[in-house]
Amino acid sequence: MKKWQTLSSKEEYKNPYFKVVKDKIKTSGGLSADYYVLKRRNFAAVVPVIDGKFVMVCQYRYAVKEISLEFPMGGANLGESLKDCARREMIEESGYDTEDLTYLGRAFAAPGHSSQMFEVYLARNLKEVGHQNRDYLESEMEVELVDIDDFPKLIKSGEITDGPTLTAYAFYQMGQSKVPGSESPEEGKQH
Repeated sequence: MKKWQTLSSKEEYKNPYFKVVKDKIKTSGGLSADYYVLKRRNFAAVVPVIDGKFVMVCQYRYAVKEISLEFPMGGANLGESLKDCARREMIEESGYDTEDLTYLGRAFAAPGHSSQMFEVYLARNLKEVGHQNRDYLESEMEVELVDIDDFPKLIKSGEITDGPTLTAYAFYQMGQSKVPGSESPEEGKQH
């Protein structure tokens, strides 16, 4: 399989949260077409573990009109590393903090239409610090401690449906074993 060529690129729409870009592309088979790409800030998800439980957040997700049980996550600020973003989001959303963050992996949120990527971190040795600097749309967010052994049942029952949360859980299940792409960007630069 060969990569496709970008012949031109034009910003079609932009707001403070995302932009839509229209690319003229040429496939490896020679087909020319327009391809629309949603561009958003990369983000981090964190899997906080304390006493055999995951620290999760429950919030209303307006776009799908459902209450969602998720790991803490959010977009990186300009110039912020995704590891620092993971820690900040965990503090803001769950009220827990740690310096013990381990990179678990990275994935693309929806590669069929978006370039957005996220990294997943495991957080251990947590200490409760209280909620800090929640976004106004997160003011009703609730923290839930979920028994790690109950997580598969919550997936099967449909109580956990958030894609990045499911991806983060898969990385957690793989543990610390090294798989292709499992080194953090910082580790990759050291080789």
